[in-house]
Amino acid sequence: MLVQELSCIEVLLNHLVNNTDLNKEIFADFTSTLTFDTKKSNLFNVCSINNLIRNYDGRAPFPLVPFVQNGTIKGIYDTPTLAPVIDPKYAYDEALFLKSVVEALKNDNYLLDDDNSVFVSSEKVETTLPQVWLYRLSEGYKRTKYSRFYFFNKTKEADISDKNSLIDYLRCTKTFLVTLTSNNRTDFDIEFAKAEALTNNEVRNEPVVKVEQLIEIFKKNINPHYEVEIGRYKLTDLFFIVAKAEAMGKEFYTKPLEEQQKYINEWLIEFLNSNVKANEAAQEYLLLGKKEEPQNKKEVIAGLINLYFEILSKIEMDFNDVSLTDLKIIDHIPEELQANLGDRKELTKILNKLIEDKQAIKDRIESFLALQGKKDTSSEVEELIKAYRAIEEKESLFQQRINTLQATIREQQSDSILDLSFANNEIIKLLVQAAKEGRVYLNNNGSTITFELYNNSLGQTTFKATIKTLDFLTLVENINYSLKENYKTRKN
Repeated sequence: MLVQELSCIEVLLNHLVNNTDLNKEIFADFTSTLTFDTKKSNLFNVCSINNLIRNYDGRAPFPLVPFVQNGTIKGIYDTPTLAPVIDPKYAYDEALFLKSVVEALKNDNYLLDDDNSVFVSSEKVETTLPQVWLYRLSEGYKRTKYSRFYFFNKTKEADISDKNSLIDYLRCTKTFLVTLTSNNRTDFDIEFAKAEALTNNEVRNEPVVKVEQLIEIFKKNINPHYEVEIGRYKLTDLFFIVAKAEAMGKEFYTKPLEEQQKYINEWLIEFLNSNVKANEAAQEYLLLGKKEEPQNKKEVIAGLINLYFEILSKIEMDFNDVSLTDLKIIDHIPEELQANLGDRKELTKILNKLIEDKQAIKDRIESFLALQGKKDTSSEVEELIKAYRAIEEKESLFQQRINTLQATIREQQSDSILDLSFANNEIIKLLVQAAKEGRVYLNNNGSTITFELYNNSLGQTTFKATIKTLDFLTLVENINYSLKENYKTRKN
């Protein structure tokens, strides 16, 4: 149980947030700086393990033989480093060795030792991973992914000239996020521009264009060679974007629309990737161990918070005795409600298609009726009327299902935040999820911490909570105290 590692994070957070002397904070929790440094080094290893688990997919983007033998990746890590001793059964199967190591790490079958290494032990593998080798492995599996937003606005603006026109643009623009695994930024930009142009051309004469339709067309226009992920994203956080634009002033508002879109894209991508950047900043801070304040202080603090909840998720603890009253829950869409919203979306798509089909049949009937007197079209009209009525029956059925589902959704929405009022364990689970899959960031000059989860398929924020940074430090202190007391009780 990594209780002391959690205390180490508490020390670092107190030091960074309150600008206190680091040694003073260390001795409030640890008997020596040596013990603290060991636990800090263990945290660095936990970061490497988390990164490796996130990025590993079995396909090494580097030659395995030299890496397993001495930790080298040509052009990146050319200097050999200490490597793990591997079982002879893996002597000619480095890929299987790494697969077994990652599997053991995923299942928490490892120990952090006092030599800053990681001892891995499972039914398939037993070895010790040196710190530098493990770090290089986690970095080596990182693949370059490029992301960019697709913007579609039926009314083509000449420009965005002020705050109000920016808000109007954001409210009227349909968007989705495109992420590609590509060799380089140039390849990505070319592929994106091609798909964007083809998509715009295909829908330019459509009277109504829906996001789902745009996504379908865009995806079809991407070369199958690329791994593509497309997620819905509504530009709901207007104030975040507007604040950025206002800070730039004329430098933003006097630019052509294409350049303004580039700025908005950069701000959104930076915001969406904030957890990744924060985690990297925290790991770098743990490695360098600088006593002076880091320049990217907010990112380091957010990364340490993510790391804290990552570790906490592996510890069995009942949080009902820990006060969470300082945490303000702003949005919450439970998983069941998310599923119902997704079902409603799919049912509505089917219903809209039925309405379109019904209209098409109606148009055909009118065309046949216009021919009456010129030739007998009664049999064709009868068949069309039958098809029309069959669709009407289906339409009525789907409308009833949507109405029933809508009533359930309304009830769930009204109770969603209330249901969390005293569900401490569920709240902690959501904070952990935000640290792993969502976003944790500091705002209001670092005085407030925000936890956020977003559902790409729904295009909605599913959880958002805020807490004052100083209150969060108190929460960490209380949780760590409870863990230490539980640990003492178990030892006795």
